[in-house]
Amino acid sequence: MIVEIRDRKGNSASTRIDHAKGDPENPMTNEELFEKFRDVTGTVIPRNRAEEILSAAMDIDTREEILSFTKLLQIHS
Repeated sequence: MIVEIRDRKGNSASTRIDHAKGDPENPMTNEELFEKFRDVTGTVIPRNRAEEILSAAMDIDTREEILSFTKLLQIHS
């Protein structure tokens, strides 16, 4: 994909993007992923709970069970 921007004076700049951010060839950093999670869940999950989920997700490969993690993901109305 080629992205081009033009200002009011007619000047332009462009760049080619072969792999979008998040693509396996251009992965997000953990911090970018965390920020995206916070952004998309901000209206449905309180910030402290989002941080709890992020922390638990980072340790998911060392958990002996998964039930406590899945309970964190439940949204209560």
